Amino acid sequence: MNGQEPSGTPPEAAAVQRGNESRLAILRSSIGLSERVQFGLIALAYALVLGHWMFAIHLDNVWSAADPADDMRSLAVDFSHLLHACSLMIPTLWLILLTAKFERVYTAYSRFLFWLSVTLPVLMAVCVASPSLFADALVARLMVTPFILVGMAFSRWMARSDLSKRLTFRALVIEGAAFGASVALFLTGVL
Repeated sequence: MNGQEPSGTPPEAAAVQRGNESRLAILRSSIGLSERVQFGLIALAYALVLGHWMFAIHLDNVWSAADPADDMRSLAVDFSHLLHACSLMIPTLWLILLTAKFERVYTAYSRFLFWLSVTLPVLMAVCVASPSLFADALVARLMVTPFILVGMAFSRWMARSDLSKRLTFRALVIEGAAFGASVALFLTGVL
C-alpha cells in the first residue's frame, strides 16, 4: 500500500536484490562441475585455441614464403586472427564467471583490470609525444581494445562487492574514453 514490497523492503531495493539473485543463480549453475574441473577445462580451451592459432600462423609463414604477394591469403589470415580472438573470449568469459565466486581473487582481478585500462591512455600520450617509438604497440593495443571492453563489461556485470564494482566501472570508463579518443585522433590525423 505504501510503496513497499510485502517483505517490507522498498521496491528499488527489491529490484536490486532480484538482479543480484539472478547473477548468483548464474554463478551457482555453471554447468554442475567442480571448480577444479572447470579451471582445467578453461586451461584446456585456452591451450586448444592458442595451439590452433600458432599452427595457423605457422601455415601462414609457410604459404607466404611461396607467394608473398597474395592479397587474398592476407585477408584470410586477418579473418583467421579475428576468429581466434573471438574464440579466446569464450574461455575468458567462463573464467570471469568462475572467479566471480571468489571475492579476494575477483578484487585482485578488478585491480588488474583498472591498471590495464590505464595503459591505453599512457601509450597514446607516449605516441603523441614521439610517434615513431611505440606506434606499432599502440595499433596492436587498439586492435584488442574491443575485446578488452567486452571482458570489462562482463566483469562489471559479474562484480559483487562495492570495491570490485567501482574498480571495474572505472576501468570500463577509462578504456572506453581512451578508445573513443584514439578513434577521434586517428580520424583527425593526429595519431
